[in-house]
Amino acid sequence: MRARDESEALQDRFSAALLDPDRAVPAGVTAPRGGAANRRFAVYRNNVVVGLVAALGEIFPTVRRLVGDSAFRAVAEAFVRESPPRSPLLFRYGESFPAFLETFAPFARLTYLPDVARIERLWLDSWHAGDAEPLDAAQLSAGNADPTRLTFMQHPAVRIVACRTAAVSIVMRDRAGVSLAGLDPRPAEWGLVTRRTVAVELNRLSCGGHAILAALLQGETLGEASAEGLKRQPDLDIAGTLTTALVAGAFAAIGS
Repeated sequence: MRARDESEALQDRFSAALLDPDRAVPAGVTAPRGGAANRRFAVYRNNVVVGLVAALGEIFPTVRRLVGDSAFRAVAEAFVRESPPRSPLLFRYGESFPAFLETFAPFARLTYLPDVARIERLWLDSWHAGDAEPLDAAQLSAGNADPTRLTFMQHPAVRIVACRTAAVSIVMRDRAGVSLAGLDPRPAEWGLVTRRTVAVELNRLSCGGHAILAALLQGETLGEASAEGLKRQPDLDIAGTLTTALVAGAFAAIGS
């Protein structure tokens, strides 16, 4: 039991030292012939950090392009040292990166950046979500006398987001290779992230549209959800919002 405790303690020291360049090589870590492992450990430490930074760059490509490779490396390294991975599944890494960006002083003026990162994190979550056959719009009218009483089962890959900035437009343009010139990043936006088959899609929603989908995804009826949407946006196009959601594959079935 004691040997196991010592082994776990060494692993903890090893992991902590990997992401902290100011820490010495942990006691008990030696070179193959028993000598000092400083150089080998430094190389390994660098490779681990470089690998995690590269992973973050893959998860948040729009953030990386917005700030540039050098600045992204700086913020990613700071994040890696403060928030080491807690799961062996690398795609789960970076879940707290959007929140970290809110506190990263050098990017304080880029108020849209945390929202962009949130969308990109949801994009990856949607891509890794389970598969399901999207609801066919024709099923809505089949035997349903009162559509306001309908409920909907959420597709596993659907995500919605409310942003304080125009992050939805920023990500949509960037992922499509469209210039961001002339785009005002300040207005609030709402978005729908879905995946019908392989490709992840991002659609803009109105504030009322977001309210409807939020209510539907919580199990409320279409009538109740519509009331929520109209409360937020009196001129809301309810049919248009529902069509957008159905075409994007936001639902898997009609609920009971």
